[in-house]
Amino acid sequence: MNTNKVLESWQINASEWIKTLEGQHIESRKITNPAIFDTIKSFRPSKVLDIGCGEGWLTRALDQSGIRAVGIDGTPQLIENAKSKGGGDFFVQSYEEIIHGQEIMEAPYEAVVFNFCLYLKEETLGLLSKVPLFLQGRNLIFIQTLHPYFALAEGLEYKNQWLDNAWRGLRGKFTAPHHWYYRTLEGWMKTIADSGLKLLSAREPLLPGAGRPASIIFILTSNK
Repeated sequence: MNTNKVLESWQINASEWIKTLEGQHIESRKITNPAIFDTIKSFRPSKVLDIGCGEGWLTRALDQSGIRAVGIDGTPQLIENAKSKGGGDFFVQSYEEIIHGQEIMEAPYEAVVFNFCLYLKEETLGLLSKVPLFLQGRNLIFIQTLHPYFALAEGLEYKNQWLDNAWRGLRGKFTAPHHWYYRTLEGWMKTIADSGLKLLSAREPLLPGAGRPASIIFILTSNK
């Protein structure tokens, strides 16, 4: 699996993704959206880069709250949709371009956020390793992703592994599914350490009444 396969899947399904979000069809986002927004706000960064911003809801929310926010994504249709809704600035840029050293628009930033957008194995490590190059100041990195509990909840073996169909469970006519790389908690700790970043803390937003986490948010810094 590589970034091209993931990007191709997102390009094919961009319209369905936009409709899914506009229809508020992902119930867990009622918890995870405010969780990542409130986490970032609590650190009061002056300027944030939203990598893998999709149609830009988080970039807009941060910008409207008074934080300078820029969103980048490799899917042109999602960026066009984000621009049409206003709030923040948006640019087309893929993970592969960042990994290979392409300049980041409007860098440097005080903080970077990855919100449910890290799907790969080696490429995720490569991407995180590049982050310090376009940060300054407190050098904050926020990652929200599926909680490692996910494997147990789905009856899967608790191990780092490739899983199929990132679109599974979503309403809509999603096609051309892509694989994604699941990490245990230990797997995430190793990825963070190998990237040269430092874990400051983690948060676990809970699903009301479900007795289980909706996600995990890692708060990192590139400062030593």
